Amino acid sequence: MSVSKSLLGLVAGVLAASGELEPDRKVTDLVPEVGGTAYEGATIRHLLDMRSGVAFDEDYLATSGAIIAYRKATNWVPLDPGEAPSDLRSFYRAMTERDGPHGGRFHYVSPNTDLLGWVVERATGRRYANAPAARCCARSTKGRATSLARSPRPMPTRPRAISEKRSR
Repeated sequence: MSVSKSLLGLVAGVLAASGELEPDRKVTDLVPEVGGTAYEGATIRHLLDMRSGVAFDEDYLATSGAIIAYRKATNWVPLDPGEAPSDLRSFYRAMTERDGPHGGRFHYVSPNTDLLGWVVERATGRRYANAPAARCCARSTKGRATSLARSPRPMPTRPRAISEKRSR
């Protein structure tokens, strides 16, 4: 998933240079659906810099908590039997806690990237999946169609611990 953050940063930079995206604009100006959440008052630059002040524990070995809810909302982790499906928009509404001010410390928060994708869609009026192809890859493809695709292999439901990786 981290490569998507780099690509999104590239897309945001191109859009900012063209005037289609204003990094100092409030996120809620473009995505009012996150008003009243921990993202209230954050700017696009805060998301880009991973300085949103949103409380989120990026613990990949966690078995519960916000990261598991996030992974289920993005379909990275399967639902438990009988569990109702969720989505990112619902997940964002539940993110109401902050761990500091917007613009404060660097704090790696994967949901920032998904929210930036939503911001890009609102700023451009196009699906995010089409923006990188149109903005960053069009010249290199010489007229061939381009798109983003997710790996056909499923993500593991639990990352292996370092000791497990070494023993194989």
